[in-house]
Amino acid sequence: MAKNKKRGRGAAPQSTSSAETEASARAEGVAHETAHEAGVQGGAVAAGGGADRFDPFASPRARLWANVFIALFLAYQVAMPLRYYAGGRGLDERFSWRMFSSVRMLECNVDIDEHVEELGDVRQRDVSLKKEVQVAWIGLLERGRDLVIEKFMRRRCDEEGVVKVDYYLGCVAPDGAKWPPINRHMKCSDRKLADGRGEL
Repeated sequence: MAKNKKRGRGAAPQSTSSAETEASARAEGVAHETAHEAGVQGGAVAAGGGADRFDPFASPRARLWANVFIALFLAYQVAMPLRYYAGGRGLDERFSWRMFSSVRMLECNVDIDEHVEELGDVRQRDVSLKKEVQVAWIGLLERGRDLVIEKFMRRRCDEEGVVKVDYYLGCVAPDGAKWPPINRHMKCSDRKLADGRGEL
């Protein structure tokens, strides 16, 4: 009888352990199925979201306008440099194909003189560019750009007694050939940039 009671007592824990194992397996199975269903639903939502994404070039009309814009932009990029070669813009190469440039090889020298009135008499004096402006400005003046020349001359006209400013640019090619000189002047009375040396 004692042995039977011991066996009976040992059987109860064994059955309890089996029940816990089955419950745990069922819970894992349910969790796996739930995760699988959630993944399927998430994939469906993602697929649906991709289908609803806005495509600006979905219609043929939109693609046509996009192609027209690209063609016009490329035509503009080609036409702008042609203006330099057709119009003879001299040293100003900002809108040209610089791979064909020979201007950068020129050695240029710029001189600026101003006429100053003192006690009823007008005398001429040289302007030392290295003392008046930075090296970058001197480089721009050597490129003969009218906007830079005009800006600098107006600045000189702000000086007391200055009545006229003259600009001269001479350039020499690597082979020794001289380019036609460029002359500009500005009368401080009207502050307008003009060609040539001009008169007082």
